[in-house]
Amino acid sequence: MKAKTSSRGKKRKAAKVDYAKVFAERLRLARDKNGWSQGELGAKIGVSLQRISDYECNRKSPGLLTMARLGEALHVSLDWMVGIH
Repeated sequence: MKAKTSSRGKKRKAAKVDYAKVFAERLRLARDKNGWSQGELGAKIGVSLQRISDYECNRKSPGLLTMARLGEALHVSLDWMVGIH
């Protein structure tokens, strides 16, 4: 991470992004935008309602294949889901 310079010329570190937290928030946002319950989304990708809840509450993180299934079902990119774009 490259240090940034403040208006006073002092160097400061760039803010660290919590990608897991961003993923959890955006998963819920995308699910709500589609009008689906946690159970409906879980059924579409083959996981339980509890697992979707765990992802949205940032208690567990999905594997790459599950993330791809979520992105496909929700019609969003993985970049967007983790906050890269």
